[in-house]
Amino acid sequence: MAFVGVDSMAIAGRESVVPLELRLQRAKQLNARGLSSLLLTTVSVLKRVWWHTKSYLPIVGILLLAAGSLLLLQLHWLSRRLLQSPLREKAIAKDLG
Repeated sequence: MAFVGVDSMAIAGRESVVPLELRLQRAKQLNARGLSSLLLTTVSVLKRVWWHTKSYLPIVGILLLAAGSLLLLQLHWLSRRLLQSPLREKAIAKDLG
């Protein structure tokens, strides 16, 4: 009876041995699954970020237009001050003299 127990353990030990080729194939499959899941995760994050930024693009565009128009208005006022100041002084001197 002791021999039967030894044989069953030996058979069980043989069944758990996996050839090296199969282990390498399984490792490649796991690596491929890991890369594909990483790729899918990256794509889903990029889609989510694009969806959120797409909704804010009109608001950002309007803010940029407003800032640009204020900058141009400031430059216009500054140029009028610089260009008209000497003309006003000449006109005032002409009226006085």
